Amino acid sequence: ATKDIMVEGGLTVRAPLFIKTGDTVLIDTRDKSYAERVG
Repeated sequence: ATKDIMVEGGLTVRAPLFIKTGDTVLIDTRDKSYAERVG
């Protein structure tokens, strides 16, 4: 299951439900998709 999240810069991507506001995520710039949570 996924949800839409907005990252800094205004890009909206689909990410897993466990991602919370304030989490740092890695975005795959090749297709602008969620790659992983970091930190």
